[in-house]
Amino acid sequence: MKLQILSLLLYLIITTSYSFSQGFLNVDLSLKNIDGSPLSFTDIWLIENSTHDSLSYKTDLLGSVLFKLDKGKTWSLNYKEIRNHTTFTVPENGGSNHKLSLVYVPDEKNIEKIIEDRTNLSFEIINSNVSPSKLPENGKSVIRLKLISLNDKPLIKYDVALTCIKDKKQYVSKTDLYGEARFLVPNNRNYEVDVSNHIAYDYIKLDSERSMVLRKTVEFIPTEIVEKVSPDTIRQDSKEIYAPTSDRAFVTVNVRDFSGNPLENEDVFYQIEDSSLVFATVTNEKGTAKLLLPKGYRYILNFKYERGVKLFDNRNLRGMIQVEGNFAYRGSKQIEDYYDQSKRDKNGFFTEFMHIGIKPYSIDYDYLEKTENGFNLAMSDSSEVFSPAVVNDKIYIGSSFYNPELMCFDANTGQFSWGVSLQESGISSVVYDSDVLFVNTYSCTLYAIKASNGELLWSKWLGPVIYSTPSVFEGKVYSVYPAQLDYDSSKETNNFVLVCFSLKTGDILWQNWIDYEVLGAPVISENIVYLTTYSGALYSFDATNGSDISHKNIHAISTPTIVDNRIYINTFNQDNKTMLNIIDAKTLEIEKKIPSISKLWNTNIKSLSAASKMNYDENRIVHYHGFNYLTLGKRLICSDAETGEIVWSSNITNSENNKFNASTPVVVNGKIIICTSDGKIKLFDSQTGKIHKEYDTGNELWISPTVYNGAIYSGSKNGKMIKIDTKDKNNTGWNMWGGNSNHNAVQK
Repeated sequence: MKLQILSLLLYLIITTSYSFSQGFLNVDLSLKNIDGSPLSFTDIWLIENSTHDSLSYKTDLLGSVLFKLDKGKTWSLNYKEIRNHTTFTVPENGGSNHKLSLVYVPDEKNIEKIIEDRTNLSFEIINSNVSPSKLPENGKSVIRLKLISLNDKPLIKYDVALTCIKDKKQYVSKTDLYGEARFLVPNNRNYEVDVSNHIAYDYIKLDSERSMVLRKTVEFIPTEIVEKVSPDTIRQDSKEIYAPTSDRAFVTVNVRDFSGNPLENEDVFYQIEDSSLVFATVTNEKGTAKLLLPKGYRYILNFKYERGVKLFDNRNLRGMIQVEGNFAYRGSKQIEDYYDQSKRDKNGFFTEFMHIGIKPYSIDYDYLEKTENGFNLAMSDSSEVFSPAVVNDKIYIGSSFYNPELMCFDANTGQFSWGVSLQESGISSVVYDSDVLFVNTYSCTLYAIKASNGELLWSKWLGPVIYSTPSVFEGKVYSVYPAQLDYDSSKETNNFVLVCFSLKTGDILWQNWIDYEVLGAPVISENIVYLTTYSGALYSFDATNGSDISHKNIHAISTPTIVDNRIYINTFNQDNKTMLNIIDAKTLEIEKKIPSISKLWNTNIKSLSAASKMNYDENRIVHYHGFNYLTLGKRLICSDAETGEIVWSSNITNSENNKFNASTPVVVNGKIIICTSDGKIKLFDSQTGKIHKEYDTGNELWISPTVYNGAIYSGSKNGKMIKIDTKDKNNTGWNMWGGNSNHNAVQK
């Protein structure tokens, strides 16, 4: 009855005039809210009933839109969560003009409700498929829930559950031939309606002790497409997809090259975050790909040779979801031609790299949030944010990981200074040197940008995927690129290249081979470039001419830290335990292993998220005034740099959460600073290990912070950069990730 009353609020004012032109229908549509205000900038879509062709439009500021239909027979109108609210019939002969005014009344089941968190909850399962003649009992009501699809078609043999979070009980049933599922449940409870695999699709509130028979009709649009499933890929045919369903979002991806031309037959992938499962399709002749993505997950958009293009958060979206995005991509064929045809020297190194441009960017949303101890900067979405470079009272930072913006803010006020949009997302931590900013993008360019105004000085497209941050030392920039599109990871050499550029001009100074992608970034000390790779190898190169001084595989799992003539690196052994190693910096021979500083190693570095790889610094040693500091799980360890013996060990947390994570330490002014996944920034005394101060940010932190002029700056996993003012100006000197532009985490 309530739905019928609501539907009465929908009114149509149709003015029809006829002409004698050949088969067309002009529609002048106006959308308004119940209060009479226009429904501005709202996506609408039309579906042809027989061919399932679809057309998309958007209302203007006044809630109006004009469109012409000149093919097909009958089209249904859809917008927001409203499905099939009216139809348009195209005349076989002549033409027709329709003027339509609609009042938008939100569908009751799609009004925003708080979905209870079921994490770590277990439910008692109660079979509640009662008979049609069942009557209410004392303290219990009968719920008769009818599940229908389009045109009131009953959905038969569908699993339906009423979940009571309060009682931790789940009442399960199955629809019959009439699409009805019946339940006998306690009164005065709230129930989430689960349909098929869709959790909390609808909501029922029994807020009375009075027993009753409650009838409810739920419209559920099932997903009916053919999918080709391989072990980790679900491939869909875009031609079969034309509208959202109740449990899947309708996603349209338009792919163009940088000249605006559509890219046909390009692979489009949506990968579930932290999973190997991928939904895949290809673009059509218009460069368009369409997919239906199950709700409840976050997805990462990838192309064949570009990863981490955009994040799509489909976890808490309700109603009929339709999303469309336009993306520029270099094109798989162009990238393949580049690798096949580019000039190389006799060693196989590239002698030239593509130049990539940038565009100005300005923030058009409310980004600044003042807090008790400083401020937060909100980025474009809720993905990972790296800690910034902070120099000369300016914050330099990339937006959240799946966005291409590089920005500058005032470090004191948080006010936006300037911004640029790069051609790719996945920006690494910012490296500052000589008034120039350097970043790599995940896919796949090294940029040199003037710090004062965002002017592009030079850029180098290095390859399809880059998992590292650049390093700078004495006028030279160091980075790594893949030598081939399809490299053989079983080979010991000639898969990747360490390249050195001139800071000022971007000219290639030298190149040399390494076996795999670098862990985190190259580290430079005493005119030697040190790096470790994903294979566990340790390398050293002359920083001036690039000659390979030495290399060997030591099963490394951390970036090196170099103090005088010693290297400190964590490795793992055949028992999968980590161990601190002290290594001769000249010969790379292991001088000592410290078995007391160890933990079980169960991380596959190659399987980490793209953001975690870009600034990988797990298990890394930080050196301060003759002592080494390391986070191992939930412990903070101080050891003597000379002997390796443990001086003290402190608990970072008493939490029993197995997913707890603590960042690599930062040490300034006699204090060790750590960021934790439960939102804490903790300061420990470097001599005693006792807690000095703790700040609760309310955000999930994940990366080592920056410390400048009394303030701590930390990136989060939920799209924010956090500034905490410690009120002590002596807390300073760690201006960027790794401490400085050469990334050697040492303060003597």
